[in-house]
Amino acid sequence: MMKYLARLSCLLALFASLTTWAADAPAPSANAVQQLLALELPDEQGKKFAFSQWKGRVLVVNFWATWCAPCKAEIPEFSRLNTKWQKKNVQFVGIAIDKRENVQAFVDKIKVSYPQLIDNGQMMQALRALGNEMQGLPFTLVIGGKGEILARRLGTLDTQELEVLLKTATAQPDKAKSGKK
Repeated sequence: MMKYLARLSCLLALFASLTTWAADAPAPSANAVQQLLALELPDEQGKKFAFSQWKGRVLVVNFWATWCAPCKAEIPEFSRLNTKWQKKNVQFVGIAIDKRENVQAFVDKIKVSYPQLIDNGQMMQALRALGNEMQGLPFTLVIGGKGEILARRLGTLDTQELEVLLKTATAQPDKAKSGKK
């Protein structure tokens, strides 16, 4: 029993180290973020989406693949959160590092409330530039309305943690404190 608990403890510690906010990773360059925000990518049906259409919104950009079980597991919750937060100027966007057909089959099974864009063949390189040196999945960025990275996560994302971050990112400044009435 003790050996089992020791192994479990080691596995949990390893998992925790792999799924923390990517604070230890190299900071992404402003250029990498701007390149991401300048992209126009197709969804699983071929419809083009330009990131510029979400300018000024808080973006939750999730890089994922259909062959990645943790990626697929968090998408239904992201879909729920997208529906909840859309009215508060938040937009979730998925970028699949995968084939269009695979993404289409997944989206046909799971109803997703936000766009699932398809890799243009450059996303693995972009992941590294965005601070994901290991190019692991899932990888999630939270980008503020002015194009600044508020948070990034390699590994699955805790819903409560994300909601706290979204509350902070979308909070309106208190008019009384700022001297405005």
